[in-house]
Amino acid sequence: MSRVIGVMLILVSMVSNGETVKDANVLYTGLYGNGNLFIVIDKPLGSCTNNTWIIIPADHQNKGAYFTMAMASVVGGKKITAHVKCDSGVQNTVFEDVSYIHINK
Repeated sequence: MSRVIGVMLILVSMVSNGETVKDANVLYTGLYGNGNLFIVIDKPLGSCTNNTWIIIPADHQNKGAYFTMAMASVVGGKKITAHVKCDSGVQNTVFEDVSYIHINK
């Protein structure tokens, strides 16, 4: 089952317009007053931007889960892998349904 999920994630990331950053440390995370979640990592988000901020909209259905994973990464000293949509020249990345975050072993 885990192989099937892994293959599905690979296929989704291939068709999405985005960047994957691997083995990044979460420096800090928090919420803006408008409810948007931000996660700041120590590596740029790939070739499309030098930005290290991941912004997740307040109305994203998994915002709470991503916040929990980011905090667990900080507290546990674990690195993350993230796939996000980002456009060249855009100040912040856009977190969409084809995006993902996971804590590395």
